[in-house]
Amino acid sequence: MKRKLIMLLLLVLIPWAVGFTFIRYDNSNIGIKPPDEKPSKHFSNIYVTVSVNNLETKDLQGNTIFRGFVMSVNNPKAVKVMLPEGGPGNLQTTSAMAAKANAVAATNGGGFYIRPVPGKPLFYPLYYTVQEGKVVSQVSRYQSEILVGLTKSGKLTGGAFSSDIKVQKAGITEGISFSPQLVKNGKRLHKPGGIKGPRTAIGQKKDGSLLFLVIDGRRPGWSSGATLFELQEIMLNLGAYNAYNLDGGGSSTIVFNNEVLNKPSDNSGERRVATCWVVLSAPRKDNGNDNRSPKPVTGDLIKNGDFKSGHKDWNGGKIIGIDANGNKYISNGYNWGVYQDLFLNPGKHYQINAQTRKGSAVTPARLVVLYIDDSGKYIRKNLVDIRHKHNGAGWESMPATEFTVPGGAVKTRVFLLINGGKGNHHFDNISIKEVQGNNPSPNPNLTYTVVPGDTLWAIANKFNTTVDKLIEINKITNPNIIYPGQKLVISPN
Repeated sequence: MKRKLIMLLLLVLIPWAVGFTFIRYDNSNIGIKPPDEKPSKHFSNIYVTVSVNNLETKDLQGNTIFRGFVMSVNNPKAVKVMLPEGGPGNLQTTSAMAAKANAVAATNGGGFYIRPVPGKPLFYPLYYTVQEGKVVSQVSRYQSEILVGLTKSGKLTGGAFSSDIKVQKAGITEGISFSPQLVKNGKRLHKPGGIKGPRTAIGQKKDGSLLFLVIDGRRPGWSSGATLFELQEIMLNLGAYNAYNLDGGGSSTIVFNNEVLNKPSDNSGERRVATCWVVLSAPRKDNGNDNRSPKPVTGDLIKNGDFKSGHKDWNGGKIIGIDANGNKYISNGYNWGVYQDLFLNPGKHYQINAQTRKGSAVTPARLVVLYIDDSGKYIRKNLVDIRHKHNGAGWESMPATEFTVPGGAVKTRVFLLINGGKGNHHFDNISIKEVQGNNPSPNPNLTYTVVPGDTLWAIANKFNTTVDKLIEINKITNPNIIYPGQKLVISPN
């Protein structure tokens, strides 16, 4: 009996000793309201209902520890990712992105890092960013970021992915990246988090409704901020079945009806960020995995092929140059880091065109088209490998080349680079168009331009064909003699 009394006494005293926090919510569903209750923000129509309620935590003496807001959204399909003006590489405030989307409400999203570029630093979202079913930005994991996203059905999910193909297979249609996960399947995940600060989090209840939590911090007298543990406790108390921490600190922002509700911690006011979540008054336009079976499209299929928008739509852009007349172009050396992904129709015929100008490299300029299957592996069929040896110092057209997307290809990837060695070359006016009527030209095979050092065996091996077939198609009389600049028709096996 004496032991039981001691244990009971400890249970009563320990909360006082460690400063245990009672969490009070301005939400009638919780049933505990602070004395200074304020009216809730509310929007409702046939598509979505959005409610924003004040949140306040106090210690046992009644002193406020931190303040913030809880936003609930009944229809997750009304939520999407918004990017800054100019796309990845740029920053914009959450309120500006919300206004551009004509959103009912918004919060900040994932983290970002600075990529130094002469003249203008670029700010890229961490890890993966997905918008309308397409991976719009992808960089290597910095530490332990995870992709946090919504599927086509509106389910909140998250994890680490080894390729954007696997992101698509997971069905994520809208997503940003940060860490850690706080709640998984209704259970608390052990996370260290004794440091207080401004916080933003997203969660989902079992009924499918979404929860957004924004906590103010670093503001003495107003709100000290929350720890990850406290963030986790709030999400569990609100009924979150799964929940994730998002970018916090000065980024933490919540907007409703074009008004910033919280008090961002940066002295300069609302911080510019790389991504945000917006809540629309109608379900988002969502292509989802339908991107893997695109409909026939006429016109240019390459985005920003003239680089007027800088690196936009190109992965890993190195240097954007500007001519005296204002023309923009991209430069790259011998690496496979500059590319654009397209979702072209298997079995359809396309033609690719490009221009190049000699830079500092002595090797030819190179344009390569590869195909990727749904497992993320390259398909070694119908490859395009254009190598152009410059004749002068001005802009020159690379050989126009037709190709057919092979069966099983879910993605077509276009690379710009040089053919080995040091230095770089310039590229501009990249274009891909579907051959009208899907009728191939008289010869639907690939055309390859011979460069110094080439042999028939090496060319056959590169294009997965045979020397005999090259000799037969091109009517070569002496297989030991091919010359630079000679155009060979390639017919892969």
